[in-house]
Amino acid sequence: MAPPNNQPRSAPNLHAPPLAPSYLPGRRLALTFAPAFASFRMPLLGRSLARHPGVGVGLEGDLQLARWIWLRGLASYTAHPLEESRAQDPDSLAVLSLANAGTMHVLNGGVSGVVGVDIGRWSPLLDVGVGTFRIGTPTGLLAGQRDQPCIDASGCDTGMVCGADNVCRPGLLPELHAGLSLEMQLRRHLAVGFLLRYFALLTAPLTYPVYLTTAVRLTARF
Repeated sequence: MAPPNNQPRSAPNLHAPPLAPSYLPGRRLALTFAPAFASFRMPLLGRSLARHPGVGVGLEGDLQLARWIWLRGLASYTAHPLEESRAQDPDSLAVLSLANAGTMHVLNGGVSGVVGVDIGRWSPLLDVGVGTFRIGTPTGLLAGQRDQPCIDASGCDTGMVCGADNVCRPGLLPELHAGLSLEMQLRRHLAVGFLLRYFALLTAPLTYPVYLTTAVRLTARF
């Protein structure tokens, strides 16, 4: 005889398949790690206007404010190798060095508003926000470049500010950004996806992208 007095089993069958899927819609908090590729497109003194590619990593944290709205904090770092820049003097035919070789370090941090929905396993997300860049170029050779005198007592290269000692050093550069991402939920607390984000300077919002990132997103959802 099965359970007492031949009554049916009251506990669920432990070997029965789950009725709910392994993923569940909705999230209140999300933490994202994002290996990234970046393209730096701002002009640099002594260098051509060519794009400067780089790689790095980004971190994001999302906090739910309403059903389809989140507040996002983000930070990223990318490294961009730069070659030495040279030019030939048309008078003496001598080759002049205009900018040193080295690595440009780009730090970015900011906040965004995020709008998104859960469609089964898929979550398209749109974010728009503001932040700042900190750009560290190699030590300069010409006036206006890093650690060199300012141009006309105030002018400096992209990302540099003129200090009280009339020397250009890295400063903060305000920016606007907008990104589009798509996530696929693998498990209840794990999702993967991709990201495309465009940046513009706050002082010239219609000139974009001055910096562009694409990334693979690995997200923990709670």
